[in-house]
Amino acid sequence: MINKQRTYTLLLFLLLGATSLSAQSVRRLIREGITQYETRAYSTAIETLQRAIDRRPNEEEALAYLAASLRELNQMEEAADKYALAMQNVARLEDKHILAFGQTLKALGRYDQAKQVFQVYAGRNPSVGNHFASSCDFAVNPDNLDTDFSVTNERINSSAADFGAAFYLDNVVFSSGRTDVQRASYNWDGQAKNQLFLATEGIDGYLQPPRFLKGTASTRGEGPTSFTAQGEIIAFTNNDFISGIRQDPGKGNELVLYVADMGANGTWFNEKAFVHNDRNSKTGYPSFTPDGSAMFFASDREGGYGGYDLYISYKEGETWSVPINLGPVVNSAGDEISPFFDGTDLYFSSNYHFGYGGYDVFKATERSGQWAEVNNAGKPINSPRDDYGFIFDPFKNAGYLTSNRPGGRGAEDIYKVSKASTSSVIIRVVDAANGSPVSFANLDFSACNLNLEGGNTRAVADSRGVYSFPIPFNIDCDVIVTSPGYGSKRYALNSSNLINATDLEIPLTREGQEYYGQIVSYTTQQPIPGIRVTARNLETGSTDQVTTDQNGTFRLGLQPNATYILIYSGAGYREVRRNVNTFNLTRDGLGVLSLYPSTFVDDTDPGPNPTPPQPPGTGVSQAGFSIQLGALSKNPPLSRYDNLSTLNGGDVYVKQSGGTYKVRYGVFPDRAAAQRFLGSVRNRGYRDAYIVAEDGVVIGGNSSGGSTTPPVTRPNPGTGTQAGSGTANPGASGGNYKIQLAALRNTRWFDGSSIANLGTIEDRKRGDLTIKLLGGFQTQSAAQQALTTVKRNGFPTAFIVFDNNGQLQRL
Repeated sequence: MINKQRTYTLLLFLLLGATSLSAQSVRRLIREGITQYETRAYSTAIETLQRAIDRRPNEEEALAYLAASLRELNQMEEAADKYALAMQNVARLEDKHILAFGQTLKALGRYDQAKQVFQVYAGRNPSVGNHFASSCDFAVNPDNLDTDFSVTNERINSSAADFGAAFYLDNVVFSSGRTDVQRASYNWDGQAKNQLFLATEGIDGYLQPPRFLKGTASTRGEGPTSFTAQGEIIAFTNNDFISGIRQDPGKGNELVLYVADMGANGTWFNEKAFVHNDRNSKTGYPSFTPDGSAMFFASDREGGYGGYDLYISYKEGETWSVPINLGPVVNSAGDEISPFFDGTDLYFSSNYHFGYGGYDVFKATERSGQWAEVNNAGKPINSPRDDYGFIFDPFKNAGYLTSNRPGGRGAEDIYKVSKASTSSVIIRVVDAANGSPVSFANLDFSACNLNLEGGNTRAVADSRGVYSFPIPFNIDCDVIVTSPGYGSKRYALNSSNLINATDLEIPLTREGQEYYGQIVSYTTQQPIPGIRVTARNLETGSTDQVTTDQNGTFRLGLQPNATYILIYSGAGYREVRRNVNTFNLTRDGLGVLSLYPSTFVDDTDPGPNPTPPQPPGTGVSQAGFSIQLGALSKNPPLSRYDNLSTLNGGDVYVKQSGGTYKVRYGVFPDRAAAQRFLGSVRNRGYRDAYIVAEDGVVIGGNSSGGSTTPPVTRPNPGTGTQAGSGTANPGASGGNYKIQLAALRNTRWFDGSSIANLGTIEDRKRGDLTIKLLGGFQTQSAAQQALTTVKRNGFPTAFIVFDNNGQLQRL
């Protein structure tokens, strides 16, 4: 009996030991597979993890990492199957795998299933989960009309990754991992490094067989790239992308930006690492502005709003200015990459803004020097998969796109993009005061090379104030609109605008209802003729421009109850910008403004020319405190600082001291007032801004004389909050109707400065969430009217709530 017990005990010990060894073996395989996944050895990880699953089929961690590896190899169907098996043990599954499962289903176009998974994820992360669930609603919304772009696979694509097309003179440069061209170089695992190739467009409109840009292959991965319009400068990304693996920049180890001068035969010289590369982050995806004066790029550096953010840096001699983050309208909690600026609009790709797939292409519209709204570029440019690297030349009606959508020839393919020109431009002439049609308005197209009906250069709108004509390509001129009893309006028409905005509203102001002002010289107090005064409507983005007459006077047709930025500029004088609203503005309320001559030296200069005294009534000489944005060796264009215009705290101006130009924002009556705006200024990209004492500067003027405050609208320092200033004073909103902006766990990067002039920003706590509200509305209609502006200024999911004794009820 004793011997039998010993035998059973030994067998049980051996059985438990074998089970323990088997469990250890499975865990070892899983750890090994995860390590291979994290080092981007996805094919090897798949083999290792499959061995673990063969021994333990329901191991959710192995299934999840197997699915993740398949997803990175663009094998979405297989990945979805493995994720579904892993979800059977969802309680033990890491959050990131649930989110990736939803994104995989979305990449397959299974939006209903994806939404269900995102809602499960919302139980762990409500903000992100609900955002992506709403993105699925966007993808199936029947109101999302297809664009009239056509997208065609390019003939030059190979079985390897082909991506990152860029215009180079009359050619196209792109990056590829192909090995079918001479002397491709290889890295350690036998994969070809991404090389730069040059291709020309054939008579059939497709790219011809490519050659190496530099004649030979590089020893490093290169691309995406960008060239200035004249082809004299190149910016390129040093990358470690591997052909066959999804180009998710967050998964790579290297993304570094370089700039060089272009020489003959595709070679370059004076190669330098971009001065603002960050050793602790990745920087790439360059895009020059058309004039080469600035460069957009993407980076995951610290201080952004999410993963990769978009930045802009300005060329200053042989170096580049400190990069400016484009702000929360463009950048999101996700990744924004591959910017392209056509001179009017900024195109980029994002995996967070509402879209159809992984990365979608979006268009950002600029108003008054800041990015005011972002819109999805639509189908067929976008698909359920990754779509990025969009470029387009409206004058040639040709562009390119990178996508890993099904039906391509390789992992990533380059697609040719063109747009049909069958639509029409619709001009609507309206009364600026009430929006009613101006019947039979006259339109003068003499400056435009248009083939109007009957060969005429002039046209007349119909009784509804409407005139339409076929959308042209390659147009850049002004149309002059007139009507009896109204002031004339000059409206700019150009191809870049008309490609995406073909319904144009042109407001005319009745004679006698204009707003008047005068410009004089600061040093002589004499009127200045020929000064351009530009008014940009911060709500609609429309622009009007007039010129001062011999008496220095001008008349502007401004809409009532609207906010504008006015820009005063002229040869030999420093540019001045100021915010004006017409809510309570009298007809002569634009006043008298003194302009500094461009050679003027102010009283901080130690030289022999002190500042002359300021005559009363011609401007505002104000002492107090300002925020210094930077100190430069040359006088900068103030348009560079337009993203500060909606803060409504002051004006941007320049003080010259010796050979240094100090760019400042203000003036504030005391240091505390300046401190309230410092955080918002820094959030707009001026990270090194600081407060300085100001001993006097002319920043505006009025007609009444003797004013000691500049004629700009500023928020009351005692109400509301600016970005980063903390919680609003309870009860300060002045109304029970509010707009809910966001529900956040971390409010560090919340920036409400773009809408702070609309009401009071408040905080409400709900568990571990902070509810951001915009208050101050007495009626629902007032809140509804503000909601349109709120959505355009970076809060597309905002909605109206009613405060019922502290309980918020959605309306």
